[in-house]
Amino acid sequence: ACTRDTHTLCVYMPSAHEHSRRHRRRRRRLGLKAGPSGLHPEGGGRSKVPRIAVCLVGFVRTLSEPRVYNAIERALRPPDASVDFFGAVSLGANESDTAKGQWGTVRHSDLKAALAVLRPRAWEEHVPQAPKAACGLSCMRQYERLQRCVSMIAKQERLSGARYDWVVKARPDLTFGPRRQNFSAMRLRDNTVYKDTAAGDMVVYIPRKHAENLTSLMASRLLKQPGMCNGGLVAWIKCDGSGAGPGCKCNNFLTGAATALRLNKARHRNTPAIARTAAAEELIRAVRRETHGDPMRALHNKGQAEWARAHGGTGGGSGGGRVKA
Repeated sequence: ACTRDTHTLCVYMPSAHEHSRRHRRRRRRLGLKAGPSGLHPEGGGRSKVPRIAVCLVGFVRTLSEPRVYNAIERALRPPDASVDFFGAVSLGANESDTAKGQWGTVRHSDLKAALAVLRPRAWEEHVPQAPKAACGLSCMRQYERLQRCVSMIAKQERLSGARYDWVVKARPDLTFGPRRQNFSAMRLRDNTVYKDTAAGDMVVYIPRKHAENLTSLMASRLLKQPGMCNGGLVAWIKCDGSGAGPGCKCNNFLTGAATALRLNKARHRNTPAIARTAAAEELIRAVRRETHGDPMRALHNKGQAEWARAHGGTGGGSGGGRVKA
């Protein structure tokens, strides 16, 4: 069921019956039994099962497709961990995505099957944002949404009386390999931020105890102190007002923020791939033909309106459409 408040378009709250059934399944899978203070291993003692909060942030894009939400469920809900999903996303109704993203609006009803599989604790489809993206980079909006998602996680922790161990930031338009791996096999350390081996900011494992500081540094502080974009965070990132300059990439700001907080950086191997919309795939192919080079470079930080004005093209809905380059 969905409940509404002044900040949330839709929050998914499992019923008491569903919540109980979900935890019975988890206990059976992990060989645990319930005690007076929560989950305990057989034979007594406090459980060492890690608690993970997964934040899906950004435009929903292809999340409504079974190949996407089933892959996210399989890859980001490992069998040896207790996992809750959260979402701070956009349907595209009140803002436009980048040129290589989602053209058009996705309806909330289109996500019904995905939400039934992921069973998020909280889900927001309109996150208030600053008038202009930090550092002139539209992709920095992801960190505004991530900061909002961490606040949702903190609220859930207050309600449940239990704290998460890790926050996983993930895009909603990803697929993964077929193999489900145990969280323990990743051997993560809580003084390290782990980035994916693809783009670096598609799936990020953040120690829960550092999540507020890291997200505020990449979002609210950059917005309030624009000088941090141009060498103020770390010397090797210098963005001008248009989102250009040495090291001026959203992935680098994640690395820079971790460096500023004296956290280690490493790569994990839960590697994702992007499941793009049909319209985005068509545009990328057209740009590749036109430029005979890397279409991602040509499309970097380009908004849909800007691209359409320059090329006289249009994009269709979230699943297709006509795009000219």
